[in-house]
Amino acid sequence: MLKKYVRIIVLIVVVLCLIIAVSFVWQKFWMHPKTVKNVSDNPVGLDEAEGVTMMVPGSTQNTYWELHIHKIETTSGDVDHLNQIEGVYFMNKAPFYHLTGNQGAVSLKTRKIEVSGNVILKATDGSKELTASQLVWETEANKVTAQKNVILKTQQAIITTEEVVANLKLDHADFNGQTQVSYQRTNQ
Repeated sequence: MLKKYVRIIVLIVVVLCLIIAVSFVWQKFWMHPKTVKNVSDNPVGLDEAEGVTMMVPGSTQNTYWELHIHKIETTSGDVDHLNQIEGVYFMNKAPFYHLTGNQGAVSLKTRKIEVSGNVILKATDGSKELTASQLVWETEANKVTAQKNVILKTQQAIITTEEVVANLKLDHADFNGQTQVSYQRTNQ
């Protein structure tokens, strides 16, 4: 008689285990159908935002970029991809440069800003204006590199060249490629 009860108890335990297993399988496959995502449509770690203001530290303690970006794509890495950039570089809380461009990228680790497409970098006091197709602002290297269709305007001259490599204040510059200089009179 004891064997009969053991068989019934084992049978009940096996049936309960089967019911639990079937309920898990039912919930997993039939209650929550899987949706297939195309990996190329949304890469891993990619986020997008519109109307973002980004702060990028400068080369010294009281310097930084305040970039206003129409659209930003942030990856899981260190680089943010930017569209329609407009920014101001501040030195001791005073605006020093104004920057615009169509697209670019920012490396937050190296504080390197790359901008391309109708790039304009202007000193807010009107003393310098640099236009180019591409501009790279390297904070840690204390260097600005402008390439393709470069025009540097100062109060004394207009310089047209293929590439300019300068310090961050645009006080010292090297010109590479075919270069044309037009001097302007100053009224002093």
